[in-house]
Amino acid sequence: MKFVLALLTMIVPLSAPASADESVFLQPLSGNWSGEGSARRTADGNPIGINCQFTTEADANTLNLDGQCRALAIVRQSISATLNNTGGSSYQGTYVGPNGGQSGLTGARSGNTIDLEVAWAEPVNGDNQARMQLEVTGENAMVIRTIDTSPTTGSQVVTSEINLTKN
Repeated sequence: MKFVLALLTMIVPLSAPASADESVFLQPLSGNWSGEGSARRTADGNPIGINCQFTTEADANTLNLDGQCRALAIVRQSISATLNNTGGSSYQGTYVGPNGGQSGLTGARSGNTIDLEVAWAEPVNGDNQARMQLEVTGENAMVIRTIDTSPTTGSQVVTSEINLTKN
């Protein structure tokens, strides 16, 4: 019996899931960000230029992003997202974008990118699914992009991409 207990004490720590310290990734994202990019009203539409400003707050397990994007110098849309680290490199959260409604986010980080599945609150481009990526591209640079499926061609289309720098 002592042999079994000794064996279990050696095996259990080896089989426990590893927990990555996401604070090293998240905390540097705190601050004020601004930048520009493009967005499409639909996956098949033409891209239009946008300018965005965001404030982010991050701790060891959570990233909150709030801001606005402007198009054509007169149209403003509020955007917000909250991501919670659910263990290891896994994330869940919510997103509220130009269409309003609270959409669900689920995914994981690999390297410098958090890759998320989006469950839209309302149908967008003919369905309720898309992908969103938050990619850290440098010490004070990140890109937020949304990728959706064209309802006419079935191909993946970048429907928005915002290149941000930390102010």
